[in-house]
Amino acid sequence: MKFRKGPLFFGLIACLVSFNAFSQPADNPDQPKKKPLSAKEIEPKSDFGIQPMYQFYSLKDSGSFNKIFHQTYISPVMVAFGSYPIRNLGINLNAGYAQVKGTTIAEGSTAGSSGETVKLTVVPIQLEATYRFDFFNEQFLVPVLGLGGDYWYFKEV
Repeated sequence: MKFRKGPLFFGLIACLVSFNAFSQPADNPDQPKKKPLSAKEIEPKSDFGIQPMYQFYSLKDSGSFNKIFHQTYISPVMVAFGSYPIRNLGINLNAGYAQVKGTTIAEGSTAGSSGETVKLTVVPIQLEATYRFDFFNEQFLVPVLGLGGDYWYFKEV
């Protein structure tokens, strides 16, 4: 399998791995059941987490990019580091990597490609803060409000 087709496969695997289907403990018949409280009980939470990510960015005006790299998107593979230092307030730092290869366009030529290979390397770094509106036991929907920014380092060789 080529690497260009690999990120889609990696993204599918990352989604499956990060899906935590076993987060609820099994019911123990020996323990009495507690009545649900109206306010959220304090529960133990992890202080730190790591999550694989796959992102897909479609380029709106991809004329030259498509001629050089023969695609209209860039898809970095990322790793997310997150923490909840205060209840319901999360801080996430995401870092990624993507590299695409192509051939340069010959200036003033009708042939199109000059045959010279070029690589574009992209390293996106994102920092965000999120607030979870998680206040009641067994809350069905938990809205999340997030704010952040990102910096993209890119290099063409």
